[in-house]
Amino acid sequence: MKKVRRPLSYFLAFAVVALCIAPALVSVSGSFTGTFQFDEYGKFTIMQIADVQTNTSVPSRVVTAITRGVQRFHPDLVVLTGDNIIETIGSTGDFQSAVSTYLAPVINAGVKFAVTFGNHDDEGSAGSKTNQYSYYMSLGGSNFVDHDVTALDGVGSGVIPIYPYGQTGGTPAWQVYVMDSGSDPSSGSYDCCYTSQIDYYIQRSSTYPTVPSLWFQHIIVPDIYSKCMTTTNNGTGVSYDGYYIIPARYNAARSSSSSISTTYKEAPCPPSTSLYQSTAHRSSATYGSKTLYEAWTAYGNLKGAYFGHDHLNEFTCTTEDGIDLGYGESTTLYKTAGIINYNDDNPGVSIYELDANGTYTNVYYAESDIAVTFDANGGTGYMANQVFAKNSTKALSANAYTRTGYNFAGWATSPDGSVAYANGASYTAGTSDVTLYAKWTPKYYNITFNANGGTGGTGPTSMQATTALSAPAVSRTGYTLTGWSPAVPATVPFADTTYIAQWSPITYTVHYNSNGGTGGATADSTHTYDTAKALTTNGFTKTGYSMAGWATSSGGPVVYANGQSVTNLASTQGATVNLYAVWTVSNYNITFNANGGTGGTGPTAMAYGSPLTAPTVTRTGYTFTGWQPAVPATVPAADTTYTAQWTANSYEIIFNANGGTGGTGGSMIYGTALTAPTVTRTGYTFGGWSPAVPATVPAANTTYTAQWTANTYTVIYNGNGATGGSTANSTHVYDVAKTLTANGYT
Repeated sequence: MKKVRRPLSYFLAFAVVALCIAPALVSVSGSFTGTFQFDEYGKFTIMQIADVQTNTSVPSRVVTAITRGVQRFHPDLVVLTGDNIIETIGSTGDFQSAVSTYLAPVINAGVKFAVTFGNHDDEGSAGSKTNQYSYYMSLGGSNFVDHDVTALDGVGSGVIPIYPYGQTGGTPAWQVYVMDSGSDPSSGSYDCCYTSQIDYYIQRSSTYPTVPSLWFQHIIVPDIYSKCMTTTNNGTGVSYDGYYIIPARYNAARSSSSSISTTYKEAPCPPSTSLYQSTAHRSSATYGSKTLYEAWTAYGNLKGAYFGHDHLNEFTCTTEDGIDLGYGESTTLYKTAGIINYNDDNPGVSIYELDANGTYTNVYYAESDIAVTFDANGGTGYMANQVFAKNSTKALSANAYTRTGYNFAGWATSPDGSVAYANGASYTAGTSDVTLYAKWTPKYYNITFNANGGTGGTGPTSMQATTALSAPAVSRTGYTLTGWSPAVPATVPFADTTYIAQWSPITYTVHYNSNGGTGGATADSTHTYDTAKALTTNGFTKTGYSMAGWATSSGGPVVYANGQSVTNLASTQGATVNLYAVWTVSNYNITFNANGGTGGTGPTAMAYGSPLTAPTVTRTGYTFTGWQPAVPATVPAADTTYTAQWTANSYEIIFNANGGTGGTGGSMIYGTALTAPTVTRTGYTFGGWSPAVPATVPAANTTYTAQWTANTYTVIYNGNGATGGSTANSTHVYDVAKTLTANGYT
């Protein structure tokens, strides 16, 4: 049948629309309307059905192969990559009957599926690819993934985005391209993708340049020869049409066997190079007129492309550009006249497990294989099924399951069975699929109760998970237990755990007693255990005393200084601690000021309240009248000066003129000014007082006697006309009789 082509102008009109609605799936009424997501383990499984190539009667072995693939691998998406029927199909009814038969395992399991076509699908009497696509859609209903972008060449050409877990839009985690590789054009060559399909890939890749992709189509690209093969005999011993696989390009991990000879079984049949490189099969000039492979390498992040068509090949090569080119397991049992090895009599499917981290794995699962399914059996995690050739032996995949609180013990053949295989043990497959069940043994964990400064803690103690768990009784002086961190569960947890006691320090009150004080106040203080805090500064007073500190009893000695920083005076929540002021008698400076007298004392330090006796003081000329202030019987509570009080005495003062005149006499006050009177005495010269007169009144009755010196005079004798002789002058003292000199005149 002629290749389905749509005018380029039609493509250009809808290409932008197609990009706008991708990454959401292009859907029609009745088909799958949701979005694909990775599961919670970051996995997404695709099953490829390649080349069923059936006519009216579908071999039961083919149906069984598909059924086993669905049952064992639980794919999220099944992709039919073309040549689903053969050119000898008799009618539309035969086509529908065949499709209903081989898709029954997929539809009955509720697995979503997408369909594209190969070169044989429209060669019989089943109708056009468009009509076939419509039937797949109606048959699958909500299981059918309508990925077809009608603007593209072919039928069943488009992309299926896979989103991260829990995401339904935005940037996908993977893109899965499913493309119609065309029919057989008139040139005689097999067909290949057209400009619209290549441009679509480039446009998608430009939108999501780093998102990894896989590509599925029926006919392999010619690049399998130029990128993976050589015409030089390289010693592999396997060649078709003179081509050998380059060992460095052979990807044993992605092939059905590590041996080239068992996977390279026929010459690949791509389109001719001339057709593949022609303008109609290149990207538009806007994108550099690139072939499909050139577009893969120049744009986007294509990880691999997988094909059918060549039924016997089961190898994958990885090009120097890092792109995997591989074949899916052939699902067909169809044989055609003249071609003896049209199939390998071993129908199967291919499984591709995508990882959200951008990697993927693939396995071949054929009729000759058995699958070992691993059951977590109470555990969690993810393990891919492992494929064994029937009756073959190899190591089991390493356990990847975990179970909180348990150790993996090995694998059993039933959920309750005993361990039959150790982790990674050698396993010999039989002829039937097998499920192995993880066996778990409880873990013991070290449980520690850390008293955190208290007593009563325990551990580490080895305890079995899920057994009863109780915290021990712990105590800590000065603290109240508020709980454990973390909180203690009812049963032993699935991890070594230390529970740390949580403490709240107690608070207590310090009450201050004046203990005989006479005034003032001191406020109570609140203290927290193990936290230093100063005692309230004393506010009490006691007359005559100084505060020496605090005692713990009314008559006790000083234990704490005033304002001292203290800790841990009590260890009981809410306790009251009584402290008693300790008083020390004060010494005061006592001074007795004689106030001009003699006998005063001090300043002398004397204890408050001790007996106080004033000293005897005297003062010349004064009479003592008392002290100011009055002297108490005991030492007062203050430095005090007592000043002697005096009254001046009066004395009889007499000035005796001693034969003269002017003497006086009378009472005079001591210390007042004293001035002697003026005295005279005929014939005498005043010579002072005896005793000498002081400036002030002395402290005694005193008579001051005038002292006189008798005057002297000379008697001169005049001869008064005498004619001769002389008489010497004579000196006389007043009041002293003396004879005159005898006359000597003549």
